[in-house]
Amino acid sequence: MKKWLPIGIILLFVGTCTIPSVTSEQIRGKTVITVDDEPGDADYTSIKEALNHSVPGDTIEVYSGTYYEDRITVYKRGITIKGIAQELAGGNDTGRPIMNTTLHKNIFNVRSDDVTITNFVMIDPPPHNVINELIRVWGDNSTVSNNDFYGGFTAIYVGGDEYYPDHHPVETHIIENTINHTRTGVYLGGPEGNISYNRFHECIYRAIRIWDGSNTSIITHNIMSNCSTGIEYANGSDTIISYNVITLCWTGIELGVHPAENISVLLNEFSTCSRGISMGIESDMVQVQQNNFMNNTKDIRFVQLYPLKYNVFFHRVFDGNYYDSWQGTGPHRIWGAAVIFVIPIFLPEFFISIPIWIPWVYRDLNPAQEPYDISGMI
Repeated sequence: MKKWLPIGIILLFVGTCTIPSVTSEQIRGKTVITVDDEPGDADYTSIKEALNHSVPGDTIEVYSGTYYEDRITVYKRGITIKGIAQELAGGNDTGRPIMNTTLHKNIFNVRSDDVTITNFVMIDPPPHNVINELIRVWGDNSTVSNNDFYGGFTAIYVGGDEYYPDHHPVETHIIENTINHTRTGVYLGGPEGNISYNRFHECIYRAIRIWDGSNTSIITHNIMSNCSTGIEYANGSDTIISYNVITLCWTGIELGVHPAENISVLLNEFSTCSRGISMGIESDMVQVQQNNFMNNTKDIRFVQLYPLKYNVFFHRVFDGNYYDSWQGTGPHRIWGAAVIFVIPIFLPEFFISIPIWIPWVYRDLNPAQEPYDISGMI
């Protein structure tokens, strides 16, 4: 009996000294909290108040009206903020709720995971000289859907901030939004993003910017018009760009401003652009297949670095595209430039490199006879 006493004391001591494991924030509820700008009609008159009284997993329904709020920060996981296009009780407001920032600041700042923001109109009146984002997404698995954006420096920004600049949010879903009169429509700075079924019009810089390690993303079924650049893709890999219609832009898709690898450009339509696709030196392993090129000043512009080195010549594939400039017989020739070697010049404190350029040509061996019905698929 005595020999078991020390063992029992030890077990009792271990049990009382066990450190509880640290768990992530749990979603406990699915409560619906209402917001209306008419006092007394809903639970609260501001979204910030509703968030302050919410728990992870709650849904905040915001009814018709105009809300002059900005810097609305979502810290709790699983929150849904949903616009409702009707009045809750009194008042005569109609349509989706309007978020209006008069101070050119962020409207929503998503700092937690599994957050959804949907069915709003977001306005940042001109001038748009201040760098701001109408929605800034920092958390993973966030969804921004069915919103209308007007103005702002960037409508939707996905990436780190001044405190965590190297943070890259995962699985951001940007779906069925309309973005007008902004400088950049969507900035994606994280992997596994999905940008689909959006409409972009008059984005001064670009409609979509893929940046900062945004690998394995999907960009599909978007319409872009009257933008400087439709899609700027840099510093990412393993992405599919498909079923997009890009018209009246200076450049449809720009690849290789910074490293871009394993990119599939499939079944897109480029029309009335100065350049349909522009491929820089740092774009590699790119497949351009079954796209429509119509009424462009130049369908494809490319620069190739060391085309004969390590079979680099085969790293870009053009196949089955429709070109309205094709004569109808034989392969379609795509002319660009290649750097065949570089001459280094050494100076006392630094050196410079002078590239030696020559004309270069790729061929689409199977150009399509008729355009694909891409517009009808969107």
